[in-house]
Amino acid sequence: MEYSKYYLARLYPISLQGKYLLRGWYLIRNKDGEEWLMRRHFALSFRRFLPLYQTTIPLEEYIYQKENKSGTVATATFLGIVFAAFVRNFIPKEWLIGAINSPFSLSQALINIVIVSLVTILSIVALTFTRDFRLRLFLKRRNVELRKVGKIRSAEPLRRTPSGKEYW
Repeated sequence: MEYSKYYLARLYPISLQGKYLLRGWYLIRNKDGEEWLMRRHFALSFRRFLPLYQTTIPLEEYIYQKENKSGTVATATFLGIVFAAFVRNFIPKEWLIGAINSPFSLSQALINIVIVSLVTILSIVALTFTRDFRLRLFLKRRNVELRKVGKIRSAEPLRRTPSGKEYW
């Protein structure tokens, strides 16, 4: 595979409905107008090869246009607080973090850690599946084929903070 055609490409976040960002997928466009989709569901900062896909239609019109949406952060914060209160009041703590470990028991502590780890892993897997399903369903409704063409690693960081820290 020739990597020079990807080298001068730019990453764009995509939006399927035009309003909301589709997280986990980025559109890669080079100066010649060629397009690919990069799947990146985890926000951990590391340099590794990521799956690269191509579609049968151009996706330029689905590039996310960042607008000033100050109300969305407040709404998300409010919903997070309400959901956390719901979880705290209606779901027993033992289901999420295991039984209370008093007096201390090493076996109970390990069981609690395993429970929290499994809940976290299942949440990440469910989130990844949901993101993939949304994109594939969107493309299927438009009779668009999505095929894997290889892997890619970014030559530039995905994001730079004002302090100069780079996230790959």
